[in-house]
Amino acid sequence: VKSVSQLTNHIHSKNPQDVIKRLIGEERFSEALAYRNHLNHSPVLVQLQAQFEKEKKGHLFFESIETKQKIDKTKPFVASPETILVWEQPDPKGVTFAAMKQKLLQSVGPQKSQTWIEKYGTQCFNENDDMELAAATKAQAELLMITLIGGRT
Repeated sequence: VKSVSQLTNHIHSKNPQDVIKRLIGEERFSEALAYRNHLNHSPVLVQLQAQFEKEKKGHLFFESIETKQKIDKTKPFVASPETILVWEQPDPKGVTFAAMKQKLLQSVGPQKSQTWIEKYGTQCFNENDDMELAAATKAQAELLMITLIGGRT
């Protein structure tokens, strides 16, 4: 298991903005959001861990408890090296709005697909958009697709 400082160094082996743009381009919105959170929180975690160690060595008991609580709140936003490697790799087989539309048209035809197409058929998100909204929209589109095709995926 790598330390957080090793993890931070690994992150910068690829341009984070390029990774985010590619994730968004592949419509991997929840992953783009998680990656952004990781990028924002990993340096904070490194700083908090250093502060915690300093407080422990200085026998600053109450301060170290408070810092440990901050560490515990920050850790869930920091991804594992394995997860980062997944984010850094292209996923050409990912489920996109276009793929969902095609699957619907093939499975149930244009008439039964009309509601989905009207709502999601022209979705387009970029790196300036709200990734939580994009991820939620995609999840809704997937659920509606599954419902329309009768649970077959």
